[in-house]
Amino acid sequence: MRPRRHAAFLTLACAPGACAQVDWGSCGSVPVGQTHRQLRCFGMVRCYSRMLYVACTVAQTMAHVLACHHHAWEFFGGIPHTIMVDHFTSAVLKRA
Repeated sequence: MRPRRHAAFLTLACAPGACAQVDWGSCGSVPVGQTHRQLRCFGMVRCYSRMLYVACTVAQTMAHVLACHHHAWEFFGGIPHTIMVDHFTSAVLKRA
């Protein structure tokens, strides 16, 4: 009577170096001078090898996004063909 259950996720199949996933996370706050700032963590994962780059910043502006991407590409030794971005506001202006 009930329909068959399907998996709730999609399986990604990527060639080596072809794709990376990017996201930001919030890690609480840190003292900076006389105030506290939000601590943000940038993460980029290569889809095939699961090689991970993580950087912490105190802002999530476009300058920080671009700098984190640049540092991740230097760490990986190249730029992936495709970058899948989760919905963080510096990269996604509106949802489709």
